[in-house]
Amino acid sequence: MKKVLILGCSHSAGSYSDGIKISDKRSGWPALIANNFLNYEVHCFTHPGGGIMNYMWTLGYIINKFSKDYFDKIIIQISQEPRLTIYDIPLHLITQSLSSNEIKNSFLECEKININGTFYRYLPRSKIWDFSASGPKNADWEMKIYAKFDTIPAEPFLSLNLYVILMTENFLSIIKTLFGNFKLFSFRWDEYPNLSYSSLPENMEKNIDVAKYNKITTELFDMTISKWKKDFPFLLEKSAVEHIIETVGVKQEILYHMSDNSTHYDVHGNKMVYKYLEPHLKEFLV
Repeated sequence: MKKVLILGCSHSAGSYSDGIKISDKRSGWPALIANNFLNYEVHCFTHPGGGIMNYMWTLGYIINKFSKDYFDKIIIQISQEPRLTIYDIPLHLITQSLSSNEIKNSFLECEKININGTFYRYLPRSKIWDFSASGPKNADWEMKIYAKFDTIPAEPFLSLNLYVILMTENFLSIIKTLFGNFKLFSFRWDEYPNLSYSSLPENMEKNIDVAKYNKITTELFDMTISKWKKDFPFLLEKSAVEHIIETVGVKQEILYHMSDNSTHYDVHGNKMVYKYLEPHLKEFLV
């Protein structure tokens, strides 16, 4: 049987329900692919809080453990880039493991559910650094880390933001070179990568020259769209969120979200994502 690899963030981990932190793998859009494309065995790897840089971890792991051609097709769900999550790896694992692959294995939660697929989720013990282009900083560890940067100018953070955006492009280029357009299918969850001062510590936002920032942001946004459309033909033009808003409207799209203001979708939202992808997948998964 042919195999398809799905790489994604928490939006690929399943559907979500209010009051339940763990997603339901059986009702997410990857599970719907597994249930409807029975000629393919689905292997879905998700990095909650991660992005393309974390996906490269998985690709390197797979190539090393199996081979570059182990999967016949690869689906990449582009997260809200730039996202850079660095995990804490306990040093004692070095002495307890016989190989680096055993250390990498220890980060994976693996479940073969009652559909034609296996779902893997990276479960870090803790994060050293979580750099996200969107979303509030709620966790205690995040607040402690960011509190250390209150007196640092905002520009180095925005520069890091830009560095991660350009690195995302580089990694997509590497993936394209390794596997070729024929083997790849990708879609953005939401917006194109862009600078975002929402990634800054709260006290830093007052240091930003808004007019200068907005000009740079617009120029980078235009530059990114032009390059991605030209260089990555395997990437769908519309994001999943854009398609759903166009289909059902903004108010209905929001109802698919969780009440904690996260952008994770419930069962109905995941079905909408699958319906958007389905006609494209019928051409891709042949």
